[in-house]
Amino acid sequence: MQRVYYRGFPAFDSLIGKCIRMGDTNKYIRVYFSFIVDAQGICYEPKFYKITSTRSKVANKSSAIKYFFEDKKLYQDAIKQMLFTMPFWRPGLQTGIPVSAIVEDYFQFWIGPDEPVE
Repeated sequence: MQRVYYRGFPAFDSLIGKCIRMGDTNKYIRVYFSFIVDAQGICYEPKFYKITSTRSKVANKSSAIKYFFEDKKLYQDAIKQMLFTMPFWRPGLQTGIPVSAIVEDYFQFWIGPDEPVE
């Protein structure tokens, strides 16, 4: 799914440019969002939550980057556009019956000269 997210997210240039201007480099940047997959496998109702940073690729915790709060609408629209590029999903099953499900996810990328080896 990461490749689908990367290909479909239209705000990378804006996000990376702002991180570099603000000095947030040599770290992983995470974009958190959610959406619903209905019983037919159609994705809808995208929600952008936050952008965070962490020094470790596999860290469970990351710190919110507050200067992105003012751009929430831009990133909400970008998540919405990304969702429209996604293929149909297999719906969740409950006792063998297709049901709607909420998917909460994030994608991350390294900003810096050389990604650390972990």
